[in-house]
Amino acid sequence: EVLAKLRRYDEVVEAYDQAIRLDPIDFFSYKSKIDFLLQVGREEDALATYDQFIERIPYSFKGYQEKLFFLLHDRERYTDGLATCEQCLACNPEMAQAYEWKGRILSYLDRDEEALLSYDEAIRLASGNESPYIGKAHVLAGMKQYEEALTVCEQAIQLAPAKASVYKEKAGILTRQKRYEEALPSYQKGVQLEPEDADAYDELGDILSKLERFAEAVKAYSQAIRLRPNLTRAYQSKAHALEKLGHYEQALATYNKVLQLHPSDGHLLFSRAGVLKKLLRYEEANADYLSAQASAQAAKSDSWLAACCIIAKVDLKKLPRPPARLLEVLKEITPALQEEGIAVGLPPETTLVTLTSKST
Repeated sequence: EVLAKLRRYDEVVEAYDQAIRLDPIDFFSYKSKIDFLLQVGREEDALATYDQFIERIPYSFKGYQEKLFFLLHDRERYTDGLATCEQCLACNPEMAQAYEWKGRILSYLDRDEEALLSYDEAIRLASGNESPYIGKAHVLAGMKQYEEALTVCEQAIQLAPAKASVYKEKAGILTRQKRYEEALPSYQKGVQLEPEDADAYDELGDILSKLERFAEAVKAYSQAIRLRPNLTRAYQSKAHALEKLGHYEQALATYNKVLQLHPSDGHLLFSRAGVLKKLLRYEEANADYLSAQASAQAAKSDSWLAACCIIAKVDLKKLPRPPARLLEVLKEITPALQEEGIAVGLPPETTLVTLTSKST
């Protein structure tokens, strides 16, 4: 570490090599060297170090697995990952993990039929492990063979009824079929088994929103935010659910909070502007539309958002009087209107100002 701070990188590598020579089967020394090489941008040397460990201990999956983790960060290296699986299987033809990883990579490469064969081999070799069943179910769902995928999920659940991952896979497959009511119990089981998983609560919120159970969805999104305060999509979804409930002030507060994290996010600004319009705060809404439009134009990749901002802006000249003053006047005369048999609805309790004659 001292040598690294002094940028004496060749000496750092030599120090790690010395540690490897002292204990050539301890993966920690290899991994420390690899991490350093990656930190200084020497990826090919890092890969060579993985290969050094694999050559030393070819019958352990540890070296292959760590190398695969690295390779699969880059789509351009997927074929290298496949070659690594084949290298492992050449030495270890009965290694279920290698077949499972091979199935995963083949799926990434859209070679689904081959992926299924590889997962089947992994299941044959390790029939008590739920992981290859989940992988196989995922591939089958991608091929739209949903019922077969669900059957495989049920097999995984029987093997590992206390693993959240099996319920998440089942829930995802049912959601793809728009079988939301059937998917809900699996989402709920997932958060029960992994109560600290923010993504699981976010997905539970999504399915509750699809079922128009918005109050419950708000609670799920709030839990996701509590677990991961920077989970942007949970804020957006929570605000949307609050809008559906007519809770515009709370929706606005939610957008305000997430915009503290991402003050220049055009989509968030656009959505907040929509809430401001519902609250008849048109000047503030227009300011957000202008900011969102500027953000979209600066990115040069979201012309649709820029166009939507232009369309959505309120023409303040066409308003008969400032909207805030209009509301004040209506509030003042509401008792008189009610005496005349006219019911008055004002934001945020209603989306728009409404005057309804009770006689009708």
